[in-house]
Amino acid sequence: MQKRVVIAGGGTGGHLFPGVAVADEFRRLGHTPFLLLSDKQVDLQAAKTLEHPHAHLSSVAWQRGSRLVFLTGFMRGLRETASIFKVRQPDAVLAMGGFTSLCPVFIARLRRRPVFLHESNSMPGRAVRILARWANKGFVGFEKASRRLSGLQCFSTGTPVRSSLRQLDRQTCCKALGFDARRPVLLVTGGSQGALGLNRCMTDSLAAIGRSLPELQILHLVGLNDDIDKIRTCYRHAGVQCLLYPFFKRMDLALGAADAAVGRAGASFMAELAAVRLPSLLIPFPHSAENHQRENALTFADQGAALHVDESEATPICVVSALKTLIQEEDTRVKMKSALAALDYPDAAEKIVSRMLS
Repeated sequence: MQKRVVIAGGGTGGHLFPGVAVADEFRRLGHTPFLLLSDKQVDLQAAKTLEHPHAHLSSVAWQRGSRLVFLTGFMRGLRETASIFKVRQPDAVLAMGGFTSLCPVFIARLRRRPVFLHESNSMPGRAVRILARWANKGFVGFEKASRRLSGLQCFSTGTPVRSSLRQLDRQTCCKALGFDARRPVLLVTGGSQGALGLNRCMTDSLAAIGRSLPELQILHLVGLNDDIDKIRTCYRHAGVQCLLYPFFKRMDLALGAADAAVGRAGASFMAELAAVRLPSLLIPFPHSAENHQRENALTFADQGAALHVDESEATPICVVSALKTLIQEEDTRVKMKSALAALDYPDAAEKIVSRMLS
């Protein structure tokens, strides 16, 4: 029997793209998924690439000292969600985390529909801990997260990754991007949040990178909030070949072409690194909720799946040393890829869908 499932989550790519992977699996099995996203810029941009039906909810976020703002947004979100549910009439709701999931979960409980929750990060945030009180079952990307969601039965599934990332050919990806496949390629991305500090770490290091790794080609996703022309000037002065984008729709090409990556430690991005076996330097966003990105990064670093450095310590000397290790030391690359394989969950979406349907 065909099921109608609402998958709610957005505000960051880390909430959105795992939800898309689950939606893909529901559709493959003949069910009808519907995505509920936030109205933030990252979701508006990403929505242009979606093949699933979707809608945007007004942003709801908890800011200290702004309870009235939160309550106003929450009430508006409830009205919008109730209107959507009246038409869609979902059989279940899957919350992918973040405050975008709050209103869909609340309405689902009022209508006595089963609620499921997925937490990608090793340290569940405030929204997830609230949602856990209302969920029937939970799924986690890191086993340690389940210990912080006491009272909710959780299954360790890993974080779903889009299937398009599992069939990549480096030669083809490099050609599509205009890179020389005979030379190393570095992907730099701050994700949908926290790009400013990472961009600064990279631009400060460019002169040293140009001297130490003259063959390096860089694909740098600078984010939507930084001055791309200023960053392009830094690359030109350093003599480092680059492609710069504020937002890149084809992450399959970016990950497929890269020999190494520098990025934040969002759980979804890390799941993608594991899926494509891409060695990386993780520089956690220092202001992530309850410092969960640092927890994520340490989980990978402790198992040899990535290098990690805090932003405050990411000096040019440190960055260049890490890049030389990731790109030039073949033994390190082989060991890191093996560790990444152990952290990959290729059947995460299938596990989640199977549990929900059962």
